[in-house]
Amino acid sequence: MKLCNPKHPVLSKAEKKPTFDNMDEKISLNSKFENSNIRLNLVPTASAKQMAMGGGGAKSQEDIDSQVQKERCFIIDSVIVRIMKARKVETHNELTGSVISQIQLFKAQPLMIKKRIESLIEREYLERDKDSRAKYVYKP
Repeated sequence: MKLCNPKHPVLSKAEKKPTFDNMDEKISLNSKFENSNIRLNLVPTASAKQMAMGGGGAKSQEDIDSQVQKERCFIIDSVIVRIMKARKVETHNELTGSVISQIQLFKAQPLMIKKRIESLIEREYLERDKDSRAKYVYKP
């Protein structure tokens, strides 16, 4: 919702079509504004000009993707540790299948699960079984 919209005039303005490029433009709060709706969306949106020049304060797609990948790594790590804490010893294939079946937020890829297992081995949460390299042992 635009704040200067004629249907919902939260802000009153001197000009009919403010451009927000003019710094001397007069915009004030409309004290007579009444709305029966409880919710009113006051989140500013970036204009087309701001988006073309580099986002206008919005995060870039690469930043969002990297943040999503980090969150997915944390989720996979926690699921692996939870499974291994309960079972103590597990084969690679069964662990991967269990992780995939327990994660509902996204489709966990086996390659990513393998990388997270290696990370947990490096951080000494897990270790490979001495007899079989396909088994993992939880280190309490």
